[in-house]
Amino acid sequence: MSHVNELNPQAVRVAHAAKAPEDTWFVGGRITQIALRTFAAVAITGGAVVIGLSFAYSVAAPIILTGIPFILLGIVSAYTSMRVKEYQYAKVLASVRKDVEGLSLDQIAEKYGWKSLFSRGILTREEFQERYRSAVQKMDLISMINYYEMVCLRLSESKPLAFQYQVPPPREFKSKWAPKSLEEILETYPLDKIEKYSLVDSAELRRILELKVTYDQAKGRRDVARAPFLAEHQQELAPFERTKEEQYSRADRIYAESPAVVQRPHLLKEHLNAKGEIQKRSYADQDRARSELRQLEMRYEEQCQRIEREVVQAVEQRDRMKREADARMQELTAPYRNAFADKTREMEAEFRRSVEDLNALYAAYIRASKI
Repeated sequence: MSHVNELNPQAVRVAHAAKAPEDTWFVGGRITQIALRTFAAVAITGGAVVIGLSFAYSVAAPIILTGIPFILLGIVSAYTSMRVKEYQYAKVLASVRKDVEGLSLDQIAEKYGWKSLFSRGILTREEFQERYRSAVQKMDLISMINYYEMVCLRLSESKPLAFQYQVPPPREFKSKWAPKSLEEILETYPLDKIEKYSLVDSAELRRILELKVTYDQAKGRRDVARAPFLAEHQQELAPFERTKEEQYSRADRIYAESPAVVQRPHLLKEHLNAKGEIQKRSYADQDRARSELRQLEMRYEEQCQRIEREVVQAVEQRDRMKREADARMQELTAPYRNAFADKTREMEAEFRRSVEDLNALYAAYIRASKI
């Protein structure tokens, strides 16, 4: 699971719930369908046999007619079996839609999966777009672009679609484009995607690309001048980096070997196996089976809560060990970093002067474009 889920107190239950609807969406309907189709086949075959034998042995007409109700009943059963899936689909979908009321788009996807969301029609097209806009409302521009591309990918993987879903395009949120300087644009924003999704006016983008040429030249001169000092500096830091990586590996190993983390992936499977064994015995004594199932669910819930607590503790321990490794490295390498800064100070100052000039040119362009 992801680092985010590790810190989520509901991580185990959410992960398990996310699988359940995909696996059991129409199990009840399929069982009923099979039963009805089997009954239809038996009834139609039985009716046909009665009629056939009656003709073969010249039985009286009233006896022949007794086969007709069987055939009719079989036809009705066959027709009903075809409608079961529709009925079950509508019934389960109504239940799921009620369950997701008030949930965000990410919460629905986490619980039921993106594929079910799109292919089962958990949300209508309008509901999806409303929740999508709500999800990206507080995102910055880059996060919004990444989220858009992720949702588009999930949509493309979820055919056939219940509705003709359309993801609101990034240009709908172009007001999020609010950089403070040219340097921020060039060092932070993916210009290819900014152009692809028409998030900036074409004239402004041309000006940015023009200034980028000068920016890259200034940066290149700085990098060439300091390259010998940087190579020496990296050699000085290499032993400290290796020590930090060893401490990181130790923290990851301790986390991976913690009992709760080892047990967590097997918890649901063990629970379902135990549940299946009880259900196999339920035909003999249903009351006892129900009691055993209730006790099993209670134990499972307690196990989930215990494992969640222990996993959170393991994550906190791992992250604390890594923070301590970072702090030790920063402390031990401070003299080397200060020496490197002294050697390259004039190079950095010259680069900064060039950057400030370019920032001023971009700011002047923006002011002029608003007049």
